[in-house]
Amino acid sequence: MFKLIKIIEYVLFERLLNGKPNTMANLNEYKRLALLEKAFKIVYTYHKAKGLDSGETIDFYFLDSII
Repeated sequence: MFKLIKIIEYVLFERLLNGKPNTMANLNEYKRLALLEKAFKIVYTYHKAKGLDSGETIDFYFLDSII
């Protein structure tokens, strides 16, 4: 579970919002939903390829290649 949260944080806040979490509050609802949908598609793709076992480290290079 912790790994999943860390991946979502990284994808959403570091990559898609460029490290500016306050940007999310400034987006309209349509753009917020589109951004969340994109983030969850990326996380799903990561999960299918690498799995979300808590014992393994997060492969940020692979994650960046998906984004």
